[in-house]
Amino acid sequence: MIISKRIAMMATKPKKIIFFFLAWVVVIVIVLFYSMSLRVFERNEINNDDIMYVIPHVSEKRLDQTSVTIEEVVSFEKAYNSQYEIDKRNIKIVKRIFALKHLLLGGLMPELHRAEDLKKIILIHSGEFSNEQQEVLDWFFSLDQSQQEYWNICSNVKTLQQFRDRLNGAIRIYN
Repeated sequence: MIISKRIAMMATKPKKIIFFFLAWVVVIVIVLFYSMSLRVFERNEINNDDIMYVIPHVSEKRLDQTSVTIEEVVSFEKAYNSQYEIDKRNIKIVKRIFALKHLLLGGLMPELHRAEDLKKIILIHSGEFSNEQQEVLDWFFSLDQSQQEYWNICSNVKTLQQFRDRLNGAIRIYN
């Protein structure tokens, strides 16, 4: 009887080890499956570009205007990037695209925006805007600090022209 108990005990140890090993394999598979699905979701969110639609045939001159929208900037960027290889792209155009996207998405379009953040964005991209756009930005910097702060209470806008109009309206109301 003692021998049969030992054999029975030895037979259960491999079963416990196999069960423990299979449990770990299942846990690892579930974790990998979950993390892979999150990566695919993140990749789709990054490629979305947060625009409503792509506008065909946006000209480079459109990027110089104060009425340019984020949809137009991203549409031009997509067309430009598909047309030229990375090493053949004009650095001035690439910087203008990046500056406009940063200005629009970071300084003008957010629901919660601050004049201080807008000033930082403008200074970071100094010299990368067109003359027409720079004129509006210089106008903003020429305002008194208290007038610049009215941007904090204005509603968000989609273009530089709307920004100037909205801020002028706030200045007229509150001054």
